[in-house]
Amino acid sequence: MSTGERQPGWIDVYPFSGRDLSIVNTGDRFSINPELAKFIEENWRPKAIKAGAMPFHVIDGIDKAIEEKKPFAPSCGFVNCLSVGFVTATSDNNIIFQRRGPDVHVPNTMIQEPCGYMASLMFSPRENCDNPQYADDKRLFDIVFQLEARKKQLTEAFGVDPREITYDPLQDFLAAGWLSTEMYFSTTGRVEVESTDLRIPARTEILFVPFDELRYLIANQGKLAKIDRADYKPNDPRQIPLIDESLLGLLYGYKKLTGDNSLDIEEVIDRLNYDGLNIRVFDTGSGKKYQFPTSF
Repeated sequence: MSTGERQPGWIDVYPFSGRDLSIVNTGDRFSINPELAKFIEENWRPKAIKAGAMPFHVIDGIDKAIEEKKPFAPSCGFVNCLSVGFVTATSDNNIIFQRRGPDVHVPNTMIQEPCGYMASLMFSPRENCDNPQYADDKRLFDIVFQLEARKKQLTEAFGVDPREITYDPLQDFLAAGWLSTEMYFSTTGRVEVESTDLRIPARTEILFVPFDELRYLIANQGKLAKIDRADYKPNDPRQIPLIDESLLGLLYGYKKLTGDNSLDIEEVIDRLNYDGLNIRVFDTGSGKKYQFPTSF
């Protein structure tokens, strides 16, 4: 991952092309500059989970510093925590999306698939999840374990049997975006229930996008990146502004989700870049490794 200062509209993506991967805990600890550390503490409100090997209040503060373009914010444009999830299709050929809540960075205006941090909260009660011992816990770095936790959340949220949800454990890509301001893995999943039969969680806005609208939805994201999203809530599913991870999740997971192999990913990326995005695809050939930045 290059570390030069990013401009709006950038997305860096490392495709895995069906290869397996693992996350290795090097034991390195992050460091932050004094100005950023002060901002983080001033920004913090009483809540604490551990995501990756970073306390959540650090993630929260770095996200805020990036969004507000503070001079001491990381020039790479993202925080080195990890999110994971799977773009999920229903049995009646709809993709499940949800609108981000008001307590999440880039709130309300952005749409995403169900996903979340690779966090200790997935295996520890909230009152104990900030225990320092979890920084080296193997479950924190185990993608399948974290995906199983997401699956459990989906079964509880939508009121379905765990056997009705499946996912591909092989990740489609690792990426970083300018909206989510974090690193994320993504794959695809399926729930063997029709969209109309899913129980919708209270105080949650769920949107279902039919397969036959996905190409238009993907193609529109370059132009949608330029709009003011503050009060923009379209009724047309093709005009929904996706967060960067969801755009890539649809693009790289399109064949697995729909069974249609006619989508040319390179051609679509060229078009999205022409419309104003800056999606950069990096070589992830055999033997290539990625190391997360540890100093901000």
